[in-house]
Amino acid sequence: MAKRNVLLLCPVIALGATAVPAEAQVNFSIGVEIGPPPARVEIIPAPRPGFVWAPGYWAWNGGE
Repeated sequence: MAKRNVLLLCPVIALGATAVPAEAQVNFSIGVEIGPPPARVEIIPAPRPGFVWAPGYWAWNGGE
């Protein structure tokens, strides 16, 4: 009788000791209703004699 109880109890203990992962679902979303601002347009001046246009940012630094 005791051997039978042990044989029945072993699978029950094995099932009880099994780790069961907890399932949790988290949903998070962000909605944006407006689009990005329009792209900036660089207006290139008309070329003049003796000058060359180079795109970019140029600033006077005091002659250094």
